[in-house]
Amino acid sequence: MLEYIQKSTKEDLQKTCKAKIDENGDIFEMYITFYDKIINIIKNNKNCRFYKMVLANLRANDGMIFVQDNSKSELFNYILKHTDTSKFKNKDDLATVINMLNAITRWSIIQTVLLNSNSTDLREDFIKQINYLKNGILRKEKKC
Repeated sequence: MLEYIQKSTKEDLQKTCKAKIDENGDIFEMYITFYDKIINIIKNNKNCRFYKMVLANLRANDGMIFVQDNSKSELFNYILKHTDTSKFKNKDDLATVINMLNAITRWSIIQTVLLNSNSTDLREDFIKQINYLKNGILRKEKKC
């Protein structure tokens, strides 16, 4: 998605993401902030129709990746350095989670922009997915 957005907007998004990571080291909160900001940018942009057309024509394997998990990505390296990694076994696990967050965020942005019917419900669904990933889906049994 970032490749479709003007350079100044991209830099602003990266700055926002970095600030959110600096705030508490929570990558999940960073993605929620990213989602909110990108939806706001698209909905309030004079080229909103263009963004809708781009999103409508994306396929699952198209390159709409928010945080690329490679050593050349400034944001990815920043996340690795500043994220609270104590909940991950290693940096490879964090990279896997980033890929999952990219997929969830991509799908949610596409749905929100294209459907545009009840973005509050779609945002709540996005946050629910993020929280499932963050906290786990299965409830732990209580021991007596």
